[in-house]
Amino acid sequence: MRRLLRHWRIAALLALCASGPIASAAQDTTDWAAVERAARGQTVYFNAWAGDAAINRYVAWAGAEVQRRYGVKLGLKGPFLHETVGTVIAEYAVAYPELLERARFIRDVVKVEE
Repeated sequence: MRRLLRHWRIAALLALCASGPIASAAQDTTDWAAVERAARGQTVYFNAWAGDAAINRYVAWAGAEVQRRYGVKLGLKGPFLHETVGTVIAEYAVAYPELLERARFIRDVVKVEE
């Protein structure tokens, strides 16, 4: 569990350093103390599948730990998988033209199931 938290910490801090105020406050991302100071009080949003109770518990635990230890809040974006339906259909439409006819229905079903 400790290793997983370390990965969450690194991912959260790297995401925060990628752009915005943290990137300008902590240009040298090898200085983790500076990155942590710049990240404190920020929120990192990410997409995650929330359909599994064990995953949900872990994400809740990791989010609480990251916030407690580093002052960085983890936030989940809302449903997103349905937004990928158009891309998938475009890739497979030549082989499966019926996908084009049912695209809206497929997207709606995926959205409801998320």
